[in-house]
Amino acid sequence: MNVEDVLPENGSYAEITVGVDVRGDGLRPDEITRGLGMQPTRVLSKGSSWPGQPGRVASIDAWVSWSPLSVCLDLEARVKDAVAALRARAHVLKQLREQGLLITLCVAIYGHGKFPAISLSSPTIAELGELGLALDIDCYGTDRGDNCT
Repeated sequence: MNVEDVLPENGSYAEITVGVDVRGDGLRPDEITRGLGMQPTRVLSKGSSWPGQPGRVASIDAWVSWSPLSVCLDLEARVKDAVAALRARAHVLKQLREQGLLITLCVAIYGHGKFPAISLSSPTIAELGELGLALDIDCYGTDRGDNCT
């Protein structure tokens, strides 16, 4: 079955992106990139301007890596995929937390008429906790803006 086979007549389903966000004073972007094995989509230094968001200034150093946007029919599956990838790097996450850095699994959902159910099972929530990950879920209207680049 293709996504096109299940699209509603009056709109399309939401698109989703999942990201890893590491924040804290003095973070070292190159070490995070190497340790997590992922390229950042954005690195900000405290006091720098957010690209595409005039007047918004980073209050802390940040390293963020977002997945590509895609249609989402199952939020839990997308979060589980991200958690599985991070579980392989659990030792790196622990080292980052020991440096006082906050690590968040971020989910951005862009609605186009239909949003997926926003629920996670207790085993998935437990895995987030075991990895020391905070969870942030944001839902946006139809305009994607520049939030995830």
